[in-house]
Amino acid sequence: MIKTFKLLLVAYSILLSIQSYSQIKKEIYTNLGASHLAILSLDPIIQDFMFPFDYNYAPSLTLGGSLYKPIFNDVFIVKAGLEFNTNAIVIRNKEGSEIEGFFKKYEGKKVRFYNISIPMQIGYAFEEYLHFNIGLSNNFHLINNNKMTIEGRSFKTIDKMRLYSLGYIAGFDFTIKEKYSIGFNYQRDITASVKDPINDFYHYFDQINLRIGYQFK
Repeated sequence: MIKTFKLLLVAYSILLSIQSYSQIKKEIYTNLGASHLAILSLDPIIQDFMFPFDYNYAPSLTLGGSLYKPIFNDVFIVKAGLEFNTNAIVIRNKEGSEIEGFFKKYEGKKVRFYNISIPMQIGYAFEEYLHFNIGLSNNFHLINNNKMTIEGRSFKTIDKMRLYSLGYIAGFDFTIKEKYSIGFNYQRDITASVKDPINDFYHYFDQINLRIGYQFK
């Protein structure tokens, strides 16, 4: 996975060098969104009995900046950025779950996570002001506030968080007066953010965002 990241970084460095540096533009932006965590297991027994709860979407926030360059007569653009992201989940019991009692006390609890991401995208210009973007996000997970206390006992709600995960991004944005941008995007893990091969379960983040940015040279 580290080799894949290095290859992607080299590829984008080459693309950003195709034209003169003076044509590289800059952008700062924020994503206001909602995040979710999906639990997947190859074993239905583990899925149903180890996890009698599920996760609702919860508010997320991203602060970031990017460099981007139009190429091939401004038909395409290439982007590379750096983001700080905080997302969250809200725990809820599954409907029809046969396991109640203690697990019911998890319901409604919020858990927050933090990561630094390096998104790399290619955009296609349908019009000068409208771009469709797709790419990959390299996510580096930081120490997470994933503990909760119930009746005086402390529990780790998410264990085995991986240092790195790879995700994809897809979305579109409008440019207004050549300075401002607004759009929507969807992000999801390709590789699991949480992996426990012994118990055979995996967690994947996804996130829906409203993106607001300011562009300058």
